Amino acid sequence: MQFNRTGETVLKEPTTITRRAAMRLLLGAGALALAPHTLARAITQEDIDKTEAALADAQERYAEVEEQLEDIAVQYEELSVALAETLDKIDKVNGQIRETEAKIEDCEAELEEKRERLAKRVRSAYKAGNGDALAAILASTSFEELGSNIYYLDKISESDRQLIEDVEQLKRDLENHQAELENRRAELEELRATQEDQLAQMQEKQEEVRELLEALDESVQALV
Repeated sequence: MQFNRTGETVLKEPTTITRRAAMRLLLGAGALALAPHTLARAITQEDIDKTEAALADAQERYAEVEEQLEDIAVQYEELSVALAETLDKIDKVNGQIRETEAKIEDCEAELEEKRERLAKRVRSAYKAGNGDALAAILASTSFEELGSNIYYLDKISESDRQLIEDVEQLKRDLENHQAELENRRAELEELRATQEDQLAQMQEKQEEVRELLEALDESVQALV
């Protein structure tokens, strides 16, 4: 408070303080409060520049890690889709294997039926004609006669044997197809195990990056 020559009170205008000066005053006061036994030094332009540079670096690093976390999330989603496709393929192959096994069982039943039919035909052939064909074969007096009798019986059952051979070939083809399907299933199971392991590793990496991001966020907040 001041007085003029006439004794009237004169109010002094407040002094204007810049933002930078206020920051220096606050930092100086904080330094005195934290270290009362230490001589406080003035906050210099160099101190301010270093803080601003550290803040810029921390913000840049934060942005980089945040982008890395987003990339991991995208990769995780893509791998999850790939794993789902692998599981669908495994289910499809398992269905094909079951169908093939059922066809093989049908072939085995058909073979049993055709073999039984052939046996009946042979037995009928032995009993056909004016005499016992089996007895005629056993009574053959020469090798040529025996061969002729056997050929006669073979011709009777030739069509049945051809049917049996066709079914046996079909069964072999089905068994080969089944082996191929089982190999395919083993490959898909191996792929599934690899994808599941990759997903687990990616989850761990995602958690590590998230923790790093939180630590950088704290650093940025502290610098601000």
